Amino acid sequence: MSRNLILSAVLVASCVSFVSIPLFGHMSDRIGRRKTYLIGAVATGLFGFLYFGMVDTAIPSAVFIAIVLSLIPHDVQYGPQAALIAEAFTPRLRYSGSSLGYQLASVIAGGPAPLVATALFAAFTRIMRSRSISPLAQW
Repeated sequence: MSRNLILSAVLVASCVSFVSIPLFGHMSDRIGRRKTYLIGAVATGLFGFLYFGMVDTAIPSAVFIAIVLSLIPHDVQYGPQAALIAEAFTPRLRYSGSSLGYQLASVIAGGPAPLVATALFAAFTRIMRSRSISPLAQW
């Protein structure tokens, strides 16, 4: 897979997001923020299977389409997210409450994420090596 293809796909996906984020924000004004966010969460969960299936084909056009479409379920959630978070607080606490929640979530969830990913990679790499080596050792 060429680097230019992936870069072009991400660029096109970003251009699509430029339109779709405000569109889904507007949609959340019409049908409700929670409903829109839940639709996005379900779409993201379901699209993951389609995405990896398309990427696994290694067909450049399928990979390109998978990358471009992958941001749309994300945008369904991202469009109404700021308003959804802000509306979770009373007007008096809205700015500080949403900011504090957002910042703490990034520290608590985002801070240890590289450490967790490294530990999982190390654990599962060892398991995969032992499974692939053990049949050879038994033979």
